[in-house]
Amino acid sequence: MQREKPTNSRKDDPDKQVRRIVRTREEIAAINSDDKDSLDKFVTHHGKILPQRITGVSAKQQRNIKKVVKQARNKNVL
Repeated sequence: MQREKPTNSRKDDPDKQVRRIVRTREEIAAINSDDKDSLDKFVTHHGKILPQRITGVSAKQQRNIKKVVKQARNKNVL
């Protein structure tokens, strides 16, 4: 007996797809651990770092964002 596949997967339903935000290099280079406004684009209101698939950045840029956000947490900016 075969299992049926769920029909409401994310690929099948366009309403459930995650919106990706495209960032420019200048926007990512301008991230500063002292500036809360520049970090708000990459962090939730709880202080969690947004995943790469949502922010639309490369792996190298995501690592840089991670480093800057952690520095801001230590400075109590976030």
